[in-house]
Amino acid sequence: MNGLKLILLVLLTVVFAWIFSLVFCRVEYYTGKNSFVDGHDSDFQQYDDIFKNVYTFENKIKHFTAAETLKFVSEKLDPEMFMNATQLITSKGLPCEEHFPHTEDGFILGMQRIPHHSSKGPPVLLMHGLLSSSDCFLTNLINESLAYILHDAGFDVWLGNVRGNVYSKKHEYYSPDELKFWAWSFDEMGQYDIPAMVEYIINTTGHPKINYIGHSQGATSMLAAGMHKKGFNAKINKFIALAPAGLVPNMKSPMHYLTYIAGNIKMLYSLFGDGEFLPHTGWLSAVAKIICPETEKLCENVLFLFGGADAANINITRVPVYTAHNPAGTSTQNMIHWAQMHDMAWEKHWIRPYFVGSVASVAAEIVTFPLDLAKTRLQIQGQVLDAKYTKLYYGGPVHTICKIKTQQGLTMLYSGLVPALLRQSCYGALKLGFYQSAKAYTSKTSIVVDFALAFTSGAVAAVLCNPLDIVKVRMQTQGTPFTQTFKNLIGCDFFKEYFRGVLPNICRTGAVVGTTFAIYDRSKQVLICNFGFHNGVISYTISAFIACLVGAIVTMPFDVVKSRLMNQGRNSVRYRGVRHCISETWRNERFFAFYKGGSAFLIRAIPWHLVFFHITELLGP
Repeated sequence: MNGLKLILLVLLTVVFAWIFSLVFCRVEYYTGKNSFVDGHDSDFQQYDDIFKNVYTFENKIKHFTAAETLKFVSEKLDPEMFMNATQLITSKGLPCEEHFPHTEDGFILGMQRIPHHSSKGPPVLLMHGLLSSSDCFLTNLINESLAYILHDAGFDVWLGNVRGNVYSKKHEYYSPDELKFWAWSFDEMGQYDIPAMVEYIINTTGHPKINYIGHSQGATSMLAAGMHKKGFNAKINKFIALAPAGLVPNMKSPMHYLTYIAGNIKMLYSLFGDGEFLPHTGWLSAVAKIICPETEKLCENVLFLFGGADAANINITRVPVYTAHNPAGTSTQNMIHWAQMHDMAWEKHWIRPYFVGSVASVAAEIVTFPLDLAKTRLQIQGQVLDAKYTKLYYGGPVHTICKIKTQQGLTMLYSGLVPALLRQSCYGALKLGFYQSAKAYTSKTSIVVDFALAFTSGAVAAVLCNPLDIVKVRMQTQGTPFTQTFKNLIGCDFFKEYFRGVLPNICRTGAVVGTTFAIYDRSKQVLICNFGFHNGVISYTISAFIACLVGAIVTMPFDVVKSRLMNQGRNSVRYRGVRHCISETWRNERFFAFYKGGSAFLIRAIPWHLVFFHITELLGP
């Protein structure tokens, strides 16, 4: 379990680094009112400016006196950064009331009301979205904030807050320090919170119906309320849904990458805790109050990290205020529920197995690539027909790696990594994608059917990715650069070179995919159903080990023939084809020649398949 957590931690670190770079790269840097700067140089200059501002600001505040600090706060910090909803409203000269309806399950919700001077004003309830609060309707300018606009139009404005955010953290029986306080999601908001607030407004105002405007989760909760409460819909005059969220397959926020592990509930709770998610008093609020007045672009990107990038529709001068009031808090259980909503759409998406196969194969290749190079070098040595490789230079995988490192340098251990990763990104996607897609249309399944489907998927993937496999093998054995090796391949007789070694590659890839996929699925099924193993790390590891061992025994001879055929170029043809390579290898080197590099093959194959199958279980169905 600790090993899996370590792998996950490394992957999440890479993902968040990638997300952060994506967010930064999507920002438009404005040089004037209606113009923006394009080009990498200008982007990098803007990044430099941001971090220079942070560095300068950090050095400046270190030497502030008390008077200078007070002056800085009064000049630089918008006072609305420190206001709650009631203060935001009254600072505009408007009246404000605070109300606290109770839900049937004991939560005490905080609401703000902007009463109209005419008691006949129709009531309207504004409901915020995920990780937000009623502040979101108040933090724009007075002529741009929906709450103030509706009040000016004659409405009796009510601002709601669902359980768990900064205004609704009270309960009749539980404290926020207790896990029971956080055991809910947006389904309970629809079942209890929305009806409680609507009923409270009706009882307070005397109006039989109210108007409802919900943003994102606020609209979803309203839809849930209509399903949970009989007769509830009759109490709603008009329902306006702003960006309503049902299934969320098209989520643009970088946060959606975390939904790929939504099926592993225990892992999500271990990562984010099982109580409050992103409380309002956390690090984002501190960043807003200290950093944002000096580096608004940086804080804009923090907002984009959670809500998706939309530079054209954000008032950058208000970013410090936005960031000071968001996120407003929710429960981890609610976030997991939303992740599962995305996962429902993602799980059914036809591209999912292709994506998972590509990611898992690339990750496994990076981890084990030096062993793959050692395996290839061991396979081609000792050939009688090729004088260049007659001698036995290497004695085993460890000796091979050490000798290459000593004589050719550490970088040579990664010679061929580029075509290898390109190949795996394509090959891994195709083999798992074709296999899962074919299984979805197969009514009857058995180990024979699984083997046939996996063999065909692997064979098709091998044919399409064969040129990259040739380039990888030649770079591993000859040490030539990628561009030169690729040019030599596509020079003349391209199709002849394209299909060099393709038949043993088809047999080898089809056999390894067929045996490993079929045996992995069946081994896991036997372990869980017959031996009482949980569907978890132990069953994945044992199944992957069994599948890898059987696959290695079956496919190693094909791999040796493939490596020898692919390694020979147009000017150094030693074998006329697959049959000739097999017969000459048997005649000159006998049976064990087909298992040359066997130790390196196994040492590389075992961690490769462990990584591959663990990631497919983590990200896949």
